[in-house]
Amino acid sequence: IASNSATASMLLPVLLKISQTLKINPLFLMVPSTLTCSYAFVLPVSTGPNAIVFQAGEMKTIDMVKAGVGLNIIVMFVTVGCIYSFGSLIYDLQTYPSWAETCSTYSSVL
Repeated sequence: IASNSATASMLLPVLLKISQTLKINPLFLMVPSTLTCSYAFVLPVSTGPNAIVFQAGEMKTIDMVKAGVGLNIIVMFVTVGCIYSFGSLIYDLQTYPSWAETCSTYSSVL
């Protein structure tokens, strides 16, 4: 089990390399992935607010799973729809940007 930010930190460099290899706009893969790392609705330990609601409401884990799975499915479709519609308009995702080749998947520490 990893935190949302740890998951994004591991996943984004991989997606950058994939987008460079396939010559597609890196934002097409990285923006939805960054957003979905924040969509943790299923388990009480996913986020702080989930734990608060779980404890205050005296809920069972299965109650959160039932509600969370539905929310995750809805949000998945909304994210895909938004990246294909608004994302394409805002970020021009159909073209491969020149800055994408200069991005590296690692950073140096001074």
